[in-house]
Amino acid sequence: MAGCRWCTGAVRNVAEVKGRKFLISIEIGNTTDYVLNVVGTRLVVASRRSDETHSVFGKAGSSVTDAVLMPAPAKPARATD
Repeated sequence: MAGCRWCTGAVRNVAEVKGRKFLISIEIGNTTDYVLNVVGTRLVVASRRSDETHSVFGKAGSSVTDAVLMPAPAKPARATD
């Protein structure tokens, strides 16, 4: 988060699963990073990055997903009759 002036904080969630039975091995990993920001009086997620890896039967793969969330402008409350 170095150099990020508008960031309030960050959260990292890591999960790894490894298993082996006879000649079969499976490895799955997921790391998700969240950047938090204060909007008004609420703490909201400003962005999310998810790295996923897997290896099954010796074949490996991975993917990365990035999401940046922008707050929508506040809408005026509707009058009720």
